[in-house]
Amino acid sequence: MKKAFKTAALFTAFALLSPCAYAQSVYLSDAVTGETKAEYTDWKTDNSAVYSEIGNSLYTAAAPKDVQYWDFEDESEIGETIADIRTTGVWTDGIEAGNSRYVASQVKTEDALNYNKAYREQREKEGKDVSASSYNPYGIVKDGAKNSEHCLEINNVSPLYWRRHITARVKLDKENFVVGKSYNVSFWAMDNQDQKGMWVDMIPYRMYSLYEGYNASLYDDLLPYNNDAPWVGGLAGCEAREDDFKLERYWQKFTKTFTVTEDTFNSDGFATLWIVVQKSKSATTQCAPCEKLYIDDVSIEPCSDIEENNFIFTCDVSADAQSTVNVKATVDGKRTLFETVSSADGNGKTSLTAEFALNSNDAFLLGDERGSADIKDNGRVKIEFSGADGAKIENARLIKKINPELLRDTQSAKLSSLIKIYAEENGSLKFNFNTFGGGVSEYTANVKKGENSVIADFDFAPGAENHLALNIFDANGNTANGREYYLDRLYTNGAPMPYSEENLIKKLGAGKYILEFKANGDFKTGDTAKISYMGQSASVELSEGDNVYMVDFDIANTNGKAEITNDKNLTLTDITLKKVS
Repeated sequence: MKKAFKTAALFTAFALLSPCAYAQSVYLSDAVTGETKAEYTDWKTDNSAVYSEIGNSLYTAAAPKDVQYWDFEDESEIGETIADIRTTGVWTDGIEAGNSRYVASQVKTEDALNYNKAYREQREKEGKDVSASSYNPYGIVKDGAKNSEHCLEINNVSPLYWRRHITARVKLDKENFVVGKSYNVSFWAMDNQDQKGMWVDMIPYRMYSLYEGYNASLYDDLLPYNNDAPWVGGLAGCEAREDDFKLERYWQKFTKTFTVTEDTFNSDGFATLWIVVQKSKSATTQCAPCEKLYIDDVSIEPCSDIEENNFIFTCDVSADAQSTVNVKATVDGKRTLFETVSSADGNGKTSLTAEFALNSNDAFLLGDERGSADIKDNGRVKIEFSGADGAKIENARLIKKINPELLRDTQSAKLSSLIKIYAEENGSLKFNFNTFGGGVSEYTANVKKGENSVIADFDFAPGAENHLALNIFDANGNTANGREYYLDRLYTNGAPMPYSEENLIKKLGAGKYILEFKANGDFKTGDTAKISYMGQSASVELSEGDNVYMVDFDIANTNGKAEITNDKNLTLTDITLKKVS
């Protein structure tokens, strides 16, 4: 090529989701045809279109990492042995002393009764009154968690009426939280007896229940109670704990917010989440024999600011000349994540590229409509090709953008870099990635005149210096812009580019730009110079010596003149312009 390529400011690293990491990964098959049959097992056909299902891997890639869910559809989420109490993430009953046991079990949601049928039958056998409303079906019916087939049941198997609370608990690991962050604990709950008070708390983990060997000190810090049990020593003067919620004989959703601190966990880094139904100041009835607590769809979700998960889809297409191929991705068949179309050139070649964002609070990632990493949710997200008959789709993949700050912490991995290239002519570029100890990876791509988006793959194995250099060569072996780029620096500062290229500035558009330079002239330390560029001005304080100065410009109008002026007759050298947002 006769002229050097111009590189735009966006050098962005992406983490490649490899097939070995995920079943039915976000990374798609190498090739697929648009005919009536798919060439690979993870591609399917429907109404002459070809599609792949990626719901579970997209959820895994995009869902916040400090979320926890229990829907009780899997019996492994529920336990009743001492070993289960010690197991993180397994829900059990309170497990108290002697015959004061509850029983935790999985039941069908449709079998969760809103009245105490078992105790009614027991009283009928004993010839006792069964007219109490708690022994009869409740007139108010409210639906519970959406699409729930099973829930957690805590059953009071004690025949005694002196029981004052029914509890459910789960052991939590500090590793699944960010200390100092706030979380919403949400769940559905229903009782089958009278209205009860209910509170929720997260405290340092300990082995046993709300009281251990009738130790009143545990009441003092966890279940303070009024002194109506004189046979239990040491409780005089305790007041009832205030309720967080009122539990009824119909499903309700409850949410309580916790700010996690170091004191939330014991010295080993574990906490217990308690859900406690109790006799309280406002609900004074004891817990009845055969009383049951039902819990469903427990979630722990961060309350943090919404974050964007950014993805790019790309593939190569071979089809009849001038034919059109369309690709789109949908959630649940009704919401479009992205859709793009491209026409093959005279040689029957083209590429499809689309970018989209999935917010961390997206309905597919949080809440009642969320997906999961399970294969059952895979079909909820589809990438579908349609258009030209016989079109061949190659190198189809979906790539997630990683946090640039993670580059230094990245272990050996397959990475991709999205590189925006502005070329003055059609041609070919070669990209060399040098990981300083990890070797050199080469990638070659054809570019067309104008703006290009190139996704270059490379193996990343950071060495002792742990940073990554990129060289871009044209077909004649010339380095683009005559420089080597250090990607870990580019992550922070953007890519340097020719400041005088007005067309390039228009292509990049409005945003924040940084101008770096050295200055020579007649000035003293402390003098101030006004630097102007593209209709914007910024002041910089000068100092004697060989210094590099940096000024910021928020450029809204890219139609200005791409030249630098100053009010001190300074000669500026080593000028570098970078776009950073």
